[in-house]
Amino acid sequence: MKHAAGEHNTQVYFHGNAGNINTFSNEALEDFKNGKNVFLSSYTGYSGNSGQASRKNLVTDFKAIFNYLIDLITYEAAKKTA
Repeated sequence: MKHAAGEHNTQVYFHGNAGNINTFSNEALEDFKNGKNVFLSSYTGYSGNSGQASRKNLVTDFKAIFNYLIDLITYEAAKKTA
């Protein structure tokens, strides 16, 4: 869920081993209502995602999300100056 361009306060949620992404749906909705962007993700090996759950894969998943969010911020900033 995303607010207007220029709003870069983003809460990233990974679900826990004993749950699924719905575990955080209420918290995510509240964060969004309070002005945060929200990114919900299930990581490798859980919730039907392919691959095997591991610390290495969790870090890889997080880095991919982090890089995506940085790219999105950079893209939005470039659009403002164009």
